[in-house]
Amino acid sequence: MNIGTVFGLGTLPDKNINFDVPGKYSDTYFQINGNGYDSSGRTPWQEHIKAAYNDELKSLFTFHGWDFHEPEMNAAAARVTKGRSNLYLHPQNFSGICENAERAGLLEAFQTAKTFVCTGVDVYDEIFDMSDDELAALLESKREAIESELLEAFTTKRRNLYITNLGFFGVNGKIAKRHSIKRVAIDGKKSRDGKDDCTNAICFEFVSGIFDELVSVGKIVAAQTKDGAGYRAAKKGDRVNKSA
Repeated sequence: MNIGTVFGLGTLPDKNINFDVPGKYSDTYFQINGNGYDSSGRTPWQEHIKAAYNDELKSLFTFHGWDFHEPEMNAAAARVTKGRSNLYLHPQNFSGICENAERAGLLEAFQTAKTFVCTGVDVYDEIFDMSDDELAALLESKREAIESELLEAFTTKRRNLYITNLGFFGVNGKIAKRHSIKRVAIDGKKSRDGKDDCTNAICFEFVSGIFDELVSVGKIVAAQTKDGAGYRAAKKGDRVNKSA
């Protein structure tokens, strides 16, 4: 039998299924203007305007209970933190993790600013204050859905077609990304800008474990292809290990 490979990811949607789950924090962007900063670089930022702007930023945030962190290098901007909230103060937008309860207060405070104008706020993904055990429980609650998505994703039109791209950037990784969430930084774990940097790997490991189980019971069958090991969902007539 001529064994081919399939590189498509089926009909799985890209959207994260947790998009509408409420959390305590959100990825937030406060849009900033009117501070004399020219993003094109054609007009230099006048030093006295820049200094007044930076002074007001520090005064405004510290007055409202935020810790102000000076730039770590010349080309960088300051950062402010309050509890688990963490905002990077780029001259065009203040972005990062913001506790939802803090957002309205900041918007109100920005209306009093003399050296800049906040023209709006964009709120994106929810960010959760969730332990590894809570994440594991969340993923376990999705086991049945993940099994169904894996079987759908590995379904091919013919018996001699197999899918080979199942790594972190392949089918398994795509399904893991759909079920992943964003978490605030966890003490002792790798993080970036106040966000946990291990969640995607944990989700991928969980999905890969379910994939291995489906292979072990024969619901997903394997074969060697010209591109390496390939996999497809079992079809009628394939042997399924129902006792496993």
